[in-house]
Amino acid sequence: LHVGQGDMDAQTARRLIGPDMILGLSAETEALAAAVDPAVVDYVGAGPVFATATKPGHKPPVGIVGLAALVAATSLPAVAIGGLKVDHVEAVLRSGAQGLAVVSAICGQPDPRASAFELSQAIRKARS
Repeated sequence: LHVGQGDMDAQTARRLIGPDMILGLSAETEALAAAVDPAVVDYVGAGPVFATATKPGHKPPVGIVGLAALVAATSLPAVAIGGLKVDHVEAVLRSGAQGLAVVSAICGQPDPRASAFELSQAIRKARS
């Protein structure tokens, strides 16, 4: 389960899903990232890195430099979110993020399967 800052609080979410499911929490600022409780949450969704039409009304994008600051502010693994495409994979992983979450980079493409494959190849290449 992944919850945003405006959704239910992380402790309530944890109570509802139990200790065995993975719980992520969005963090748009360094202060929010630093405040995430590792006893409750398993990972931080860091961003939005870039503007995205997938989530109208999102917070201001932080860019790759801001992503690196969010990653550094938390002791938890961070997954980059917001407007990410295959061209961003290398920079996102270099920022220290453990991965990236995408929607339109796959679902909004003419061939979602090919787009997913291209993303997976870019991730493998960046990690090698």
